[in-house]
Amino acid sequence: MEKVFIIDSVRGACIEASKSWRLTTTSIYKESNHIQLLSLLADKALALVVYNLDKKQHQLEDLITVVNANRQEKNKPILIVSNDQKKLDSLLDFDIQGIEFCNSSESLDYVQYRVSHLLEQQRLARHQSRILIEFKNRYKVLVESASEGIIQYNGTGEISYANPKALKLLRYSLESIKKVNVLHLLATSDENLEKSGNALAELTGDMLQNKAFTCNRVLIRNSQDINIVTEISCNSVLDAEGLVNGHIMMFQDITARTLNEQRLIKLAKYDVLTGLSNRSKFHDFTEGKIAYCARDNKKLALLFIDIDHFKNINDSMGHDAGDELLVSIAERLRNCIRETDLVARIGGDEFAITLLEMGSPNQVTRIVQQILEVLRKPIFIQSQEINISASIGISLYPESGSDVKTLTKTADTAVHQAKADGRNTYRFFSSEIQNRVIEQHSLELALKKGLLNDEFFMHYQPLIDALSGKVVGLEALIRWQHEDWPNIGPDQFIPVAEECGLLPALGKWVLVNACKQAVKWLKDSAIAFDFPVSINLSPKQLIYSDFVEVLIDVLHETQIPPENLVLELTETAVMQDPEAAITTLGKISKAGVKLAVDDFGTGYSSLNYLKRLPINKLKIDRSFVNDIGVDQNGEAIVKAILALAHSLNLQVVAEGVEEQFQVDFLRGHECEVLQGYFFSRPLPVDAIADLLRQEKIKWSTPVTEIGNKPGKLPGKLDPPFH
Repeated sequence: MEKVFIIDSVRGACIEASKSWRLTTTSIYKESNHIQLLSLLADKALALVVYNLDKKQHQLEDLITVVNANRQEKNKPILIVSNDQKKLDSLLDFDIQGIEFCNSSESLDYVQYRVSHLLEQQRLARHQSRILIEFKNRYKVLVESASEGIIQYNGTGEISYANPKALKLLRYSLESIKKVNVLHLLATSDENLEKSGNALAELTGDMLQNKAFTCNRVLIRNSQDINIVTEISCNSVLDAEGLVNGHIMMFQDITARTLNEQRLIKLAKYDVLTGLSNRSKFHDFTEGKIAYCARDNKKLALLFIDIDHFKNINDSMGHDAGDELLVSIAERLRNCIRETDLVARIGGDEFAITLLEMGSPNQVTRIVQQILEVLRKPIFIQSQEINISASIGISLYPESGSDVKTLTKTADTAVHQAKADGRNTYRFFSSEIQNRVIEQHSLELALKKGLLNDEFFMHYQPLIDALSGKVVGLEALIRWQHEDWPNIGPDQFIPVAEECGLLPALGKWVLVNACKQAVKWLKDSAIAFDFPVSINLSPKQLIYSDFVEVLIDVLHETQIPPENLVLELTETAVMQDPEAAITTLGKISKAGVKLAVDDFGTGYSSLNYLKRLPINKLKIDRSFVNDIGVDQNGEAIVKAILALAHSLNLQVVAEGVEEQFQVDFLRGHECEVLQGYFFSRPLPVDAIADLLRQEKIKWSTPVTEIGNKPGKLPGKLDPPFH
């Protein structure tokens, strides 16, 4: 209930006037002494004090007491009433705030009006006060429970308030943070700060000016000198006149979010294993540098690097060792380039480098030669020394292409040429290489079509017993007759089949057709065929995981006796992964198929592995046979191979025999089987059938058995198939 305190005599004008006031919420308090007056002023329900200045017993000091007491309480409005205007005017000299004057000589109604008006003003003031208090309480709850840190500071950066979240993030107490200037909380800015120019200087300037802004990725230092990544928003606080009287900074900790974003960026732009840029970042980087080169008339080089025979290392030592090797290679490549260049891992064992501002091909060549030299140095993985090499393809901007896609394609073309030219080297892209690639692509398409249309056929070259001259074996050799490549040989199209993934299908075709033909000859009583057919295996065929299963399926499908099949593989193929080769060849030997090492002496065989291989024959390479009668060192190698093979109980076949003196030398040193143009070129199926029929007739009578003392070898096969 509102209360009006009236200070007057018993029959004073104010008391009399109050009798006619229609104020249901008004209580009347008559004249009181000072002590009572002070207690009345402390009443929270007090709304108005009415003071009659005309009462004689009250002096001016009483009024001063009332005013001072009122100031100590709630600053209630005071209405001073008098019928003497001079008394009222005399009070104007006092600095008394909250005092209203009323001349009661006009009428009592006027006094009532002034009282009612003041009470209404009080009601409005109380209502506004409640709203303000509620707003302050809401604001306090919002600020103190906010998930963001909030700091209030003045124009010089002095902090006046910080909410609990800010104190928690910054690890300050409210008292201690007030001693810190807000600018001192700023540690530095990272590279992602969304400001240009001198980022930190701009930020500190903006924070003290009347600017509203948001800034991402600002590093703020807490009380323990630990930086946290934040996103901040700053704004100015205005007073009632619209003037700036402070600033508010709101911030949230985005350290975890930033780390997650960086992880995602790393996953999207970097190779997880090596830490190098990935294909995506390589593309973006190179694209940007091409634009720079185009604008400033600069040149750049793009390198594609393919690690030679990496799959063999990965398969033999395991994927963990392969990964460790890739990490070592990545580190070596990173050390070969400048900070302005970029190295990326773009595939399993494939790397790419973008070299900027290359003045000439010679400058590129020096860098590439350094890379090849660095990669040739031994790498120790799992306590084993590993020696690797690489093939590098180079494309130049703008000569080899004007965009990333073209440069990538031409560099890839060049690296394939480097591999085709023997690996462990580099090649610049050129129109000549491009023409070769186009031709190879056409050859790939023709090979696929040839397999579908059954365009391949077989020739067979006889193997001759060195003592008797009898045919004791046939080597199956694939041939392909194509209108666009009339003279193409296996040495040309087999590598292409390996590159384009046709080797398994082509190898199986050879195996099936040779076995089927051998079975036909075995069943033909008119020909002399009781010996094995030899088939060459590519090194890649040996490493296919399903090769043994395919071989066994062919044996069952064609019904060829296993002992009538010999598989020939080079020592290089064996030594690429000796342990795996021993396992695979053991399975083949267990199936009853015989094995021969072809081109023996041209590779890097280990005698330790050689004695463990389940082989039956060694074939002396034609390069050593050509040395007979020409080079004593070559002859010594042939003798050594024969002695080694005989000590291991292996049969020896000499390839490339073309002259009589070669025959005499080989027979004289007990080489069991001879093969070459001296006896016969590779022949088609019908010609071989005719030859074997003649053999049947020729050898229908007893002959000198193999192992007797060598006599004069009968002449060339009759008729001579040369």
